[in-house]
Amino acid sequence: MAVLVLLCRVALGGFFAVLGLDLVAGVLPAEQLPAPLLAMRDALADPAVSAPAWRGVTELLAGVMVLGGVWVPLGLLLLAPVLAHVGLHQWGTAPDAMAVVWVLVGLELFLVWAHGQAFRGLVHPLSRSRWGKVQTSKG
Repeated sequence: MAVLVLLCRVALGGFFAVLGLDLVAGVLPAEQLPAPLLAMRDALADPAVSAPAWRGVTELLAGVMVLGGVWVPLGLLLLAPVLAHVGLHQWGTAPDAMAVVWVLVGLELFLVWAHGQAFRGLVHPLSRSRWGKVQTSKG
């Protein structure tokens, strides 16, 4: 099982590290986009609307965390909204090419399950503070 976790970490972390590096530094060759995607990219190119460099930095850092095995739960937590964005974007623009998104979602869910103990505090309904008092809605 440890080998499977390692392979999933390398696949998911490597994917987002390379694509994040491409968003930050433009290392991969640019592909020809269809006209609707070009129009959408140009509309989102305004820095007031979108910040692709921040998305690239987030993908790069989270991908390196997952790939390197350092702060993997934090990297997975950072990649979850990025993966949701990629999935919704792919579904809206090219729904016939959703296979890669489903593979990435499967890798993410498997790694969250494998590191489940690290996420237990995030989903516990009554969290305890450092000093032991239960924080309830009444205060």
